Amino acid sequence: MAAQKKGKITQDAMAKMAGVSVRSLQKWEKEGIDITDETAVRARAAHVEKRVASNEDMAGAKLRKLRAEADLKEHEVEVEKGRYVSQESQRADGQKLGLVLQGMMLKMAGDLTPVLAGRPAGEVKKAIEKYAREKLVELSQYAPDTIP
Repeated sequence: MAAQKKGKITQDAMAKMAGVSVRSLQKWEKEGIDITDETAVRARAAHVEKRVASNEDMAGAKLRKLRAEADLKEHEVEVEKGRYVSQESQRADGQKLGLVLQGMMLKMAGDLTPVLAGRPAGEVKKAIEKYAREKLVELSQYAPDTIP
C-alpha cells in the first residue's frame, strides 16, 4: 500500500523525520496534532522523547530503590540468623574478655607462688608452662554470655 500523502511530504517521510512510526502519527492526528505541520510533529516527538527519558530515569530510580530495599531485607535476615553481629555487642564481649584476662593475670602471682616455692629452675619452667596451658584452655572455652 502506498504511503498516504498529507501536506508536502508523505506520512512515512514525516514519521522518519520525527523518529516515530506512522501509527504514532495517526494517533497524534486523532489527538488533534496537525501531522502535516513539520514543526508541530517535531514538537510532539520532542515531548514524547522527553517523557520517555523521564520515565526511564524514574524506572531506574525505582529499580535502585527496590534493590536497596531487597539488600536491606536480606541483611536483616542474616542478622536474625546470627550471621552478623553488632559492633556494640562485639565491643562488650571484648571488654568482658579483657576483664577475664586481667583477672587471670592478677591472680597468676598468687596461684604460682606456692607451686614454685623452693623448686629448682627446671621444675619452675615446667610449672609455669603447665599453668599457661591450663589458662589457655580456660580462655578457649570462654563464652561472653557465661561471664557475669
